[in-house]
Amino acid sequence: MADKAISSSNAGIFLDEIRSAIGGVLNYEPAVAIAASAGEGWVFSDGTVNSTSSALLTTANGFQGGISAVATGDKVMWIAVKNLSTTSTDGICLCFDGGTAAYTLVDGVFIGAGEIWIGKCPNTTVANLIAATVTMDGTYGYPSAAHTGAVSCHVAAILKNVG
Repeated sequence: MADKAISSSNAGIFLDEIRSAIGGVLNYEPAVAIAASAGEGWVFSDGTVNSTSSALLTTANGFQGGISAVATGDKVMWIAVKNLSTTSTDGICLCFDGGTAAYTLVDGVFIGAGEIWIGKCPNTTVANLIAATVTMDGTYGYPSAAHTGAVSCHVAAILKNVG
């Protein structure tokens, strides 16, 4: 099936004297085309994450092509989240288990200004994919405090439509 998600990453690692690199891909190809009550399809959101922990995607989002509305039980097979802010202290925290997204979240994923995060989380439902803004330290990219403002983001995802 066409319409697969393709991504690649490269990282320069170690000290300058022994610099090396690692790289790889994180691709996903839907197994069954989207239909009204089944299959997998694309969702895109030009959204905003707020300081209050809440769902990153909602039932207001729809599958590309208008086949079906997103349901809270739909599963997140592949996702890319881009923080659109250019302010170095604007960050986004992602939580995958329906908990509270916050700068102190032990298993949170933190996305700084201008950064993108890509992952597969097929055991996470739309209802369990939670986000909140966090304050980044502005230098090293670590969450340092709660954030009171909103941060714009793009979300592209392949969801498994559970009907």
